[in-house]
Order: sequence, then structure tokens, then C-alpha cells
Amino acid sequence: MGKLAQGDTVMNEFAIADVLPGKLNALVKNIMLQTGETDPNKAVKLINSGKWVAAEWDRSWHRENGLIRFSVGPTDGATSDQLVSRLEARNVLSFADQGFYSGCESSKGIVTEIAVLPGTLFPHKKPRTNNFLTEVKNRGLLKPSRKIAFLIAEKFTHNEIKAMGLGYIIVMPGSIECLPDFGRHPETFSVARVPESGSLALTDLTNTLVADSLGWDREDCAFAFTVSERQL
Repeated sequence: MGKLAQGDTVMNEFAIADVLPGKLNALVKNIMLQTGETDPNKAVKLINSGKWVAAEWDRSWHRENGLIRFSVGPTDGATSDQLVSRLEARNVLSFADQGFYSGCESSKGIVTEIAVLPGTLFPHKKPRTNNFLTEVKNRGLLKPSRKIAFLIAEKFTHNEIKAMGLGYIIVMPGSIECLPDFGRHPETFSVARVPESGSLALTDLTNTLVADSLGWDREDCAFAFTVSERQL
């Protein structure tokens, strides 16, 4: 079926006559996701009223070999205070101290390629941190720096993380060596969706107690690692 040009007339006014209910349900759910409206009727009304316009999405991430891939940067040499202000302007909730932001300062022009390993890579209902770390070594990925947590929180919105099928992304600069079954997190940060506010939260999990045998939520979690880094 060809595309309709502006001014063309739809011959069959009942346009959904041949559209299966499952397809309609998926369409409405996509509209709700993209508009952020939780009421399906109000979401559809946003489109019908012209307040929201459907357009081709130039997505800034893609899936490749089971991983989610994207780049962050280039960095611009911002100070820690400037980094804090930028997340505040995006309504990102921050549960990290000033030391975290000082550690995110970097020189200008650095672009980092990121690979995110979703929990769905693993058959376990509750994949463990060590499952991710073993997979990282098998794939030849690198330990991320702490600024990756900041750059992910700055780059993506709540809805974009949701579109990836994720609830939160873990960034672990402290170590990519396997952890003991019980202990404290090495340097670890999370970027998580906050459904109540439609925003993101950046949280410092460093030194929090962890029992690795309890695992992470397979459907929500993912770990981010570095593929490569280059200077422009």
C-alpha cells in the first residue's frame, strides 16, 4: 500500500476495518509510550487533535548481537558544577555526591562507544552480577569510567530507556573482576527510570551491601560497558 499525500482522500472511511485488534492495541500502547499519557483515550486524542504529530524516529541507539549499542559525547570539558546543573535542567534526580561529578570531569572531544548488556541475555530469572562480568570478558568489552553514568543520564529520557525495554542501567567503574557472593559493591552507579515522575534517577550504589546470589531483575536490568573511546 502506498503512502497518502497531503490532500488525498481515504476511500474507505472506516480505515481500521482490516486491522487486527492486536495491531490496534500495540499502536495505542506505542502512542501512550511516546506521549507519556497513561490514559489510552487521551493519548489517541493527542494525535487526533494534532497536538502530537507522528514522525519517523531518528533513534540514537540500536540493537546488535543481543546488545544495545550507542555512543556518548563528545565531552565538552564542563566543570562538576556545570554537570550538576545540566542534570537538574533535565529533571534528573541525583543521589550522588559532589565527588561523583568531580570524577566525571574530562577533557574536550572524547566520544565513547557503549555496549549495554540486558538481563534478557541470560536464561536465569535473576541474573547475577558475575553473569554480566563473565559475559563482558567473553565479548572483550572494557571497564566503563564513572562519567559514562552521567552521560547516559544526560543523553536519554525516561521514555527512551523504557523503549529499550529497561528499568535501569548499571555502570560499574570499580571492577570487572568477578565478585564474592556477599560483600559490598565496588564503585557502582545506576541510571533508573522513575515511573511516578517520568524522569530518571542517577544513584551511587558504591559500598552498598550486596548478596550476588539474589541477582538482578532479568526484565529490567542492564549493565553498560565500554567498547572503545576516541578523541575528536
